Amino acid sequence: MCIYIFKNKKKKLYIKIYKAKAIFEKHNKKIGIFFIYKTKIKIYNKEGFISILEAQIEGKKKMKVKYIINGLKNM
Repeated sequence: MCIYIFKNKKKKLYIKIYKAKAIFEKHNKKIGIFFIYKTKIKIYNKEGFISILEAQIEGKKKMKVKYIINGLKNM
């Protein structure tokens, strides 16, 4: 699976997902929307959400999401 995050209006960051966990929980978020929290990235779906655990930004090495989020702050 691959998603993209807009860093700014002109730049997209493509992220390849290697490890994720499905969480079945009711919510009122729009389906397909993802949120970046302090150490987590969640993608909401109809039955809950997918919590991304390990991923890779294009041109970078595969790593845990908390390290990716820390790196996004510095970009």
